Amino acid sequence: MLTLQSSYLIEKEAAAVLETAGRIEEQVGTLSSSHPRLAVQFDMPLGALRTAVADLVAATERQSVIRDAKLRLDRELLLLDSAILPGQDTSALANPRQQFAVRQLIDLLAAARRTDNLFHLGELDREYHAVRRLVSVTMPGQLSALTSDGEGPARIFELRRMEFAFLAKARNALSRIREQTENINQLSATVIAQADVKLYAVRLDTRSSIDYAKVVILAVGAISAGVTIAAALFVVRYVAANLRAISEAMVRLALGDRSSRLARTRQPDDEIGKLFHAFRMFRATVLRLDRSNRQLRRKNLLFETVVAGMSDGVAITTPQGTIAAVSPNLPKVLRIEAGAVAVNRTLSGVFEASPFTSTGIRHDAAPENHELKSADGGVIECRLASLPDGGVVWLFSDVTERRRVEARLNEIRRIESLGKIAGEVAHDFGNILSTLSGNLHLIETARPDAAAKLCQRMGASVELGATLVQRLLAFARKQHLEPEIIDLNLLVSGMGDLVEIALNGEVDLVISPHGQPLLAKMDPGQLESAILNLCLNARQAMDERGRIGITLRARGDQAAEIEITDTGCGMAPDIRRQCLEPFFTARRDGQGTGLGLSMVYGFIRQSGGDLSIESEPGRGTTVTLVIPLATATDGPSIGYTDRRRCLLVDDDPMALTNGERMLTAAGFNVVVANSKSSAEGQLRSLSPLHVLVTDLHLDGLPSGWDLASKWLDSSAQARAVVVSGRFPEINPLADRYPGRLICVGKPLTGSKLAALNL
Repeated sequence: MLTLQSSYLIEKEAAAVLETAGRIEEQVGTLSSSHPRLAVQFDMPLGALRTAVADLVAATERQSVIRDAKLRLDRELLLLDSAILPGQDTSALANPRQQFAVRQLIDLLAAARRTDNLFHLGELDREYHAVRRLVSVTMPGQLSALTSDGEGPARIFELRRMEFAFLAKARNALSRIREQTENINQLSATVIAQADVKLYAVRLDTRSSIDYAKVVILAVGAISAGVTIAAALFVVRYVAANLRAISEAMVRLALGDRSSRLARTRQPDDEIGKLFHAFRMFRATVLRLDRSNRQLRRKNLLFETVVAGMSDGVAITTPQGTIAAVSPNLPKVLRIEAGAVAVNRTLSGVFEASPFTSTGIRHDAAPENHELKSADGGVIECRLASLPDGGVVWLFSDVTERRRVEARLNEIRRIESLGKIAGEVAHDFGNILSTLSGNLHLIETARPDAAAKLCQRMGASVELGATLVQRLLAFARKQHLEPEIIDLNLLVSGMGDLVEIALNGEVDLVISPHGQPLLAKMDPGQLESAILNLCLNARQAMDERGRIGITLRARGDQAAEIEITDTGCGMAPDIRRQCLEPFFTARRDGQGTGLGLSMVYGFIRQSGGDLSIESEPGRGTTVTLVIPLATATDGPSIGYTDRRRCLLVDDDPMALTNGERMLTAAGFNVVVANSKSSAEGQLRSLSPLHVLVTDLHLDGLPSGWDLASKWLDSSAQARAVVVSGRFPEINPLADRYPGRLICVGKPLTGSKLAALNL
């Protein structure tokens, strides 16, 4: 620490010394219980050591402060020395003698800075003051610091005396540290000597203990050897014998000797006993597996017998499509040679050798039921079932005779239907002819006013006959149609209000258009009549409130479906089989001609589509109309598809009818709504929609603003027309939709529509 220049390093070294003293105190503290006097002897030198270290730190820190002050004085002395260099301005000095005296003062101060002897420092101090008295003039500039008493370079003598004083204190503290260190070393040597004496005594005790332990170990070893020999004899006589018996029994059991057993003795609950128990469990498992195998063989034999006795053909294919197994009758059913299956290991190869076509059948994507037909009229019904591993079981049934019988039955049924039609038509036309004949006889003698009434009756009879003929033509698919390319979405959505009026508001109607246009070439009037007829039939099947849904969807790229679903009473299977026959009716009130469904079926079939009915008693009915989509060769779109679509909203039936007529004449495809809620539903479902025309006051409230706002917010190209007989002074939407919202006063006329330029 005496040689260190930094206060930080001095404090660090002092902390290290004190930490070492602290560790010595901790070690001494462990001796306090066994050697209390020795611990007390350590306390005095350790305390004196701490005091000496503190004095040394204080002295060295003061020396560091004095050293910094000396450095500052050195810089000042250097500046004074440079002030009297040759060429400097020293005109303020009286004469060369004074200049020499100044140089002498600077040299004395430099000597005082370098001396290491206190007595020499005193001599230099006296000489400095003697020379300073010889300088009688005032020093110029910074040289005046040479003659100041309390400050300036002359303070070097005071700093050097203080430095010598603190150096003496530091050396005194260092001497005390060395003295206390020697005392601590002597005490430590005493402790070590006492510890050696104790260790020697402990070593003697340990050697005696080791000799005793050797004797004990030899005795225990002899006993262990005896126990080992006894255990070996036990293993040879008990364990090895039992293991041999178990292994021999296992070998016999593995060779098929199911009578192999182990003696039923009471075995202890040890490893040998557990092995005996495991062998018995294994034997019981083997016997169960034998029974299961016998049962499986019997089942396989039964299965093979059943499959061999089946008149149908059975084939089992793997997930990769190869044939895993076939029944003996498969070649006979498919009309192929017996070796064709072995040659062609896939169903496609087998079908190539068969006269039956297999279009649409693949091992990875086959319909559950499919029919195969041959050129000679043979029909095979194909059914399949998937296996858990991905394989497929195929069942081929020859249904040629059954199809012929069914065709014959259908022919007989058609003949019966024709007979029934002939009877019903003869009866109806007989009534019509009787009416005409009777009125003709009466008109000969009737007065002019009565003759007019008779002519009206005859005209009504003729119209009734014409209607009957039209229905018969529809059933026979001979009616005159005027097909157009129409969008089924627009047609069905547009007749929503008409259907709701026909249902008298007692049934909820839900129309779900398809997301894309469905273009079909059909007679729109006849299609609307067919859909309305089906909805009325659905309503008649409901006692109270219910629901009718009309859903449009695409069936691939070739056809579209119109599905009409109701929550009515449904139809029994015998009624469902006859519901499409003419003059058949199942209405409980005895009303109806029985030609409604037959007309719809005839129209759909004449248009190239099909009709199917799914119904169960108590679960409602679903009628699906399959309609072929228009192709590029059908010509350009006309009718509903080339017109701009307009939604007309008004709760006044007369205004709604007049508005629809005028908008239709203006070239719009008009969809009507008679309430705000119905209009909101149409806005969500109709696409595309070009313009909204709404009455301002709906249900007594100015709801037209809200409806127009929702429509205009949906698209930047949307336009709306609000019609009213009394508009408010301020239009709340005028600023929000400039140029897109038009207000027109009632009544709405053709000239006003033309002026709007919609």
